[in-house]
Amino acid sequence: MDIVALVLSTITAAASAIAAILTYINGKKTSYGNLELQIRAMISDAKYHLLEFSYRCADLDKDIASKQLDSLNEELLNAYDEACAKYLDKKVDRERFKKMYFHEIKQIVENSEYDDYYSPTKSKYTATLKVYKEFVPHD
Repeated sequence: MDIVALVLSTITAAASAIAAILTYINGKKTSYGNLELQIRAMISDAKYHLLEFSYRCADLDKDIASKQLDSLNEELLNAYDEACAKYLDKKVDRERFKKMYFHEIKQIVENSEYDDYYSPTKSKYTATLKVYKEFVPHD
């Protein structure tokens, strides 16, 4: 467990260092890159928390585990929604964003586990749904 946290921290630190160097060298393009690295780190961190929870959940009361799982799922979906909001605001390279996140966004929105989160009439993840509709046009 501690090794995974150390690796994740190292990757995040390295990504931040790379982003800082690129910002110095390339200006606006780099600010896209920096933001894109932050988005990836935010999503990776949320995924890590879900993975870490899966190791501990056997020791928890079922109701507590269910509430914790809901919270962690919301953390992950919030990360994707924030990323999609940046895409919609044109704060990231849109072409690269689509290449990087098309399949992930499609998978989470179409995943039956998340049906309650992505109900078109009551979802709070509007940015994710807008990007999904743009990426996966429906008749």
